Amino acid sequence: MESVVSGSLICALVASIADKSHEVEDILTAHNFQAPQPEAWYNLQSYLQVLQDISKKMGPHWLFNIGKNILAQATLPTHDLQEILQYIDALYQPDATGKNRYYKLLSYSEDQKEAHVECRNPFPCYFDRGILTSVFRNFQRNDVQSVHVTLDNHLPSRLAGAPVSYYTVLWQ
Repeated sequence: MESVVSGSLICALVASIADKSHEVEDILTAHNFQAPQPEAWYNLQSYLQVLQDISKKMGPHWLFNIGKNILAQATLPTHDLQEILQYIDALYQPDATGKNRYYKLLSYSEDQKEAHVECRNPFPCYFDRGILTSVFRNFQRNDVQSVHVTLDNHLPSRLAGAPVSYYTVLWQ
């Protein structure tokens, strides 16, 4: 069984960068994603290749923007941060090898306005930074003016070939 990704994630990608739709449509078409359906499941490796091509042709900042905007239309199912991260996990399904993939809240301090998150998944770091920015903005709706997510460069990351990346989230 191959790893798959939800069609809703692909549709959200398209909607999140509508102003670059022609460039994105060309990339999606090159990877057989014509007219993606939200309820369908698609090959995860092909989706990752789409993200890589977007990064190469449009710049990695677009991956951050896509990640940030991809949950903009979503109604998050809970007010529990770890459950929200598990909801994101459900947007793709692991393959039969049983690989452990997740977004995991390692620590959270309302007083210090700081959290630490571990991401063990195949997505690019810029994409995960955008997703985490969106999650924390949605989670902290009422009193948060800004959210800043940084890759912890003192720990392993997918940018350096590790299977996991760690992020620090600060808000004010």
